[in-house]
Amino acid sequence: MIGPRINHVPAIVSLVALLALACGDTKPNGSQTTPTPPDRPAADAGSLPPPAVIPDPPATTDAGTPVVDAGDDDQVPDGGRITLPDAGGPVTYQGGTVDLMKFTVFGDIRPAIFEFDNQYPDDIVRAIATQMNATGAQFAVGVGDYMFSFSERSVNTQLDKLLAAERPFTKPIFHAMGNHECWGPTGVNCPNYNETPNVRLFLSRLFSFSQRPWYDFTVTTSKGDAKFVLIAQNSWNDQQKQWLETTLARPSTYTFIVRHQPSGTWTTPGLDECDRIVAAHPYTLLLVGHVHRYEKIRANTVMAGHGGAPLEGGDFGYVLVEQQATGLLKIESRKKGDDSIVEAWKVDATGTEIP
Repeated sequence: MIGPRINHVPAIVSLVALLALACGDTKPNGSQTTPTPPDRPAADAGSLPPPAVIPDPPATTDAGTPVVDAGDDDQVPDGGRITLPDAGGPVTYQGGTVDLMKFTVFGDIRPAIFEFDNQYPDDIVRAIATQMNATGAQFAVGVGDYMFSFSERSVNTQLDKLLAAERPFTKPIFHAMGNHECWGPTGVNCPNYNETPNVRLFLSRLFSFSQRPWYDFTVTTSKGDAKFVLIAQNSWNDQQKQWLETTLARPSTYTFIVRHQPSGTWTTPGLDECDRIVAAHPYTLLLVGHVHRYEKIRANTVMAGHGGAPLEGGDFGYVLVEQQATGLLKIESRKKGDDSIVEAWKVDATGTEIP
């Protein structure tokens, strides 16, 4: 006997919605947003990818760590590696020496829906990179989330688009890791740096100057050393914890901490532990993203998650940090397009706002 015909479209829609929700950004207050493809109604089943291309999320342990498949297919091909551009200036991926320092901050660059490679915001990134280059900044730092992918093919495609769009900025870019560089959900952890195509290709293509996704470098200025500490919260382990404590304890005039998630972001691996370490040491600025907007959280804490992902308020743009002859730092939030200044203030080396 032939049973009734089953309509699979609602099941497909439900699966896509569930995966989109699972990979949405968990906000500091615990709420979530379900991304919707630009210009496509969420309920339009005809706009969804066919079932064959819906990826299976990697299996995870109870702790949220993806299970490693040691098969040959997981090896990063040589063709997936690139040579990072020549620094072409006083600051390289090992640090450098300048008179007065100037750098930019941007991040959260991805399409609204996983594997929608053709909706990657490369035009937005290209415009921001062009504006950042015009400032004369000596380098840039990214605050994480440069992809929304599960498969190696999609990760490579989205990183191709990112790197091409960043080309107008001709100086080094230090890309801190976000949750999407591990897999997707805020709470996932990649402590071995090899669990998914995302983390492997992030390391080989964006972070090839380091064997681990956390890093520090120092820029020597005429007003004192500036230490930059890039934390990989979604690769949290004991080794990183020890490195963070040791690095923050090392004296420097300025300390800039770059981390994807702001304090209070639920489920983030090791975030409370990281916050305790950070709070025990002096720092100048904490630079974060994860929430898709710009915000001056405090004088010494800046959210720069408005680099191309679907906005949750405000405009696309970037942040410029410029050291003054007095030793103070001028911080400006700048808008994509006309490069107008949205907000500006100054802090000293301790992160205290100065009128």
